[in-house]
Amino acid sequence: MSRALAMQANAPATGDTGAVLLQRRCACGQGASELTGACDDCQRERLLGLQARLAIGASDDPLEIEADRAAARVLRPDVARTDPSRDAPLALTRRSSVPAAAHQAAAPASVHQTLARAGEPLAPATRAFFEPRFGHDFGKVRVHRDALAARSAREVQAQAYTIGHAVVFASGQYDPHSIGGKALLAHELAHVVQQSAASPRTVQRAVVRQGALSIHIDYGPVVLIPDADRADHAIGQIAAFTGAPPPVAQETAMRALTADAQKWLMFALTLVSDNIAAASTLDRGVATQRLVDHAGSALHVPQPDPARAFVREAMRVSGWSETAQAQRLSAPVDPDLSAIDTIVNPPPSTGAIGDPLDAAALNARLPPALTHLLTTLDPAGRANVGTRSLSAFQAIGDVVQTEARSFFAPYADAAIGNLYDLQPAWHASANIFDVGTLTPNAAQRRSYLSNRAEIIGRSDTTSSIVNDANIFADVHFESTRATDRAELAGIVATMEADPAIAPVVDRLIQHTGRKTGTASATRIGLVTDFDADQRSACADHWVGIDTLCHEVLHALVHPDFVATVGRVAFPQVIREGFTEVLGVQLFNDRIVPKANADAAFKTTLETGVTGAPCPAPVAATIGYGSAGSGAEDIRTRVHDQNFRAAYFLGRPELAGLPP
Repeated sequence: MSRALAMQANAPATGDTGAVLLQRRCACGQGASELTGACDDCQRERLLGLQARLAIGASDDPLEIEADRAAARVLRPDVARTDPSRDAPLALTRRSSVPAAAHQAAAPASVHQTLARAGEPLAPATRAFFEPRFGHDFGKVRVHRDALAARSAREVQAQAYTIGHAVVFASGQYDPHSIGGKALLAHELAHVVQQSAASPRTVQRAVVRQGALSIHIDYGPVVLIPDADRADHAIGQIAAFTGAPPPVAQETAMRALTADAQKWLMFALTLVSDNIAAASTLDRGVATQRLVDHAGSALHVPQPDPARAFVREAMRVSGWSETAQAQRLSAPVDPDLSAIDTIVNPPPSTGAIGDPLDAAALNARLPPALTHLLTTLDPAGRANVGTRSLSAFQAIGDVVQTEARSFFAPYADAAIGNLYDLQPAWHASANIFDVGTLTPNAAQRRSYLSNRAEIIGRSDTTSSIVNDANIFADVHFESTRATDRAELAGIVATMEADPAIAPVVDRLIQHTGRKTGTASATRIGLVTDFDADQRSACADHWVGIDTLCHEVLHALVHPDFVATVGRVAFPQVIREGFTEVLGVQLFNDRIVPKANADAAFKTTLETGVTGAPCPAPVAATIGYGSAGSGAEDIRTRVHDQNFRAAYFLGRPELAGLPP
């Protein structure tokens, strides 16, 4: 109101949510708020006139001016949509005709009588409009607009006044649907926020769920900080949060930000500091620097934020999301930890761990087995070749990317710099290419051969493409030994230089899905033909979707997880096994069931496919031999949450792997 009540005279013009409310002694002997100098009971008595009579504040009180400004900031976007005078200042209806000198008069009995009544809550639509703009839960607000309320407003010569959560209106003044009425209500709600800030009691605000975590949103008086004070306020927040003033360079950077960027920073610091308990291992200094660095290029505004996009952005950028999600999980212990170590560091099948490599046996067994795999898979032998539509996969790349984000929430998009939050945005559909257009070079051939040598060498069973099992175990090959790696590299180099082998490898590279590049340079290569004697166009299309799931998962892996390959003897479990397990999960547990239940979704996935609508897709099986089965064994031991956190957040220890 423009006639503030005495409680406002005791409230600070602004509040610092980063500061701790210190307690002192009230005159009654109980603990008192540093802000009000009174305990809760005495403060309530004063508000209700039980110790001292209510007094009427002045219309030119600093809190009144602040409330006007806050209401203007809150409503300006809304007015801009309805008022052609976009640049004109918001004209707020004055609440009083009493001269400024006539303040601090005693409040009449009608005020006390009005406050003793229950009042009515704000309508849901009104709350939905104001709460995201103020960042405040107005569920406790009670509106008084009956005859007694009107009389009390008339007697204090105000159109409206506010005490605590009670907002009292003169006759005909409560009209939240008109511009003028909305402006008046915004002004009074600004007083609600002010008075909430003056109380040491916690006001319950919005909560956003992020998986098993809760993010509490309690912006409080931050919404009322004037533009000119934002940098100073943020500096104070950082000092309170980290325990030390920000470095000079950081303070300089903060002061150089625009007012909007400083606002973003204040709100982000409030979020992180209010929720730090869930991410207690987060480096606070590093987190604040990340926020300062990001504020100038932030994508989302704190108010209004109905989809909570700002909340997700601030918590991700600071590192809170990935820290909190990982912190709540526990790393596996024995016997699971020992079992996992055996999977990624398999012992020899004969002799003892540490026995030297039998190089002669490796050279005698691996090249023929690898050659058998290559010639069996060589696409040159296909008599009837079908064509797979690349455009059909380019059309659904973004669909699979979106489904992966949802299915693997809250991990897939929680890490700092994850693929979903790149700017400009990264889209799978725009980055799918035909691997048949590749012209493989020697390095790519050697990489392919090394990859397949791992699969063959670690395979513990034979099949149509694997004709020799347990090669690495039998010859005591350990990839952690430089001498063993050199021996394998020699075999690969010799085979790559063989004119009979190189063309076969080239064709296989041109018929194998792949992910290339990182971050914004990430691309996904898919095969565009298939063996028509083995499957139909429909069946092949769904095999292609399974491959797309696998490659999208490759694009989402955290680099710290990939780095683990150099710390285990069986790196293929890390390099391909985890990706294969997650890709099959996405396909079998999300894509296929959704397609079977939702005809429109299935139609979208099958657009451009010969023979569509296709029969119900068949579930995929985990491939990549022992690497795939080993990764699945790890998943069953540590469970999905740990498995996914390890992969997407770069926390391999949560899956029992060396950090």
